[in-house]
Amino acid sequence: MHAGLDWTGTPSLNEPHPYGPCLVAVGDKTSFDEAWSFLAQEAGVERGEEIKGHKSPPRVLENVLRLVIASEVCVGVLLLDKSEAFRIRAIWPLPANLRQQTALGLIEEMVQNHVLQSLVCDEDIRGKREQQQFRTAVLRCNAQLQTAKMKVGFRRSEKSSLIQCADVIAYVAARSLRENALTPELEKLWRYLKKQPQTYYRVIYKWEE
Repeated sequence: MHAGLDWTGTPSLNEPHPYGPCLVAVGDKTSFDEAWSFLAQEAGVERGEEIKGHKSPPRVLENVLRLVIASEVCVGVLLLDKSEAFRIRAIWPLPANLRQQTALGLIEEMVQNHVLQSLVCDEDIRGKREQQQFRTAVLRCNAQLQTAKMKVGFRRSEKSSLIQCADVIAYVAARSLRENALTPELEKLWRYLKKQPQTYYRVIYKWEE
C-alpha cells in the first residue's frame, strides 16, 4: 500500500486545539490520484493548489470522506486532546520532537496490520537532518514489524493527494471532539468511517514515550 502522512494542530500547550498525525493508505494510488483530481476540480481547486481541511467548506469535506469510504482507504488517527487534558488536569511534559514521536506511534500501529510500500510525509518536519532522522526511525520501525521494505519521502502537500487527504481527515477528526463542530452529514460520515475495520482511531490525554 501507498501512504501519506500529515498533522493537525500545533505541538504546543499554548493553544487548546487537538494535535496529532493522520496516515491514509491506498492499494491503487493511480486510481486514487485520479479520483482526487476529479474531486478537486469539482471543488474549484486550481492546478497547483490543494484541498485543505480548515479552508474547505463542509460540502468538500463531506465529498472527501465519501471518497475515502468508497475507496476503502486505510486510515489512522492519533489525537492529543489538550483541552480535555487541561480539564482533567492531566498535564504532561511535551517532548521537543512531539511531531516525530506521535507519528512514529501511529505508524507502529498501522504497519502491524498493513504492508506499506511507500510513505510520503508532509514537510512539517523541516530540515534535511530532521527528515533523515525521522526516515531512519520509520524504516527501523517497519523493519521490526514487516519483512517488506518501505520507501519514505517528503513532499509539499499540494503535490500529494495522500497528504491532502490525511490533512482533511485529521482536521475532521480534531473538529469532531467539539460538540456541534461538524455538520450533521459530516458527523454521520465520520462516525461511519471510524467504525470501519481498516480505520485506527485513538484519542489520548497524556503523552508517554
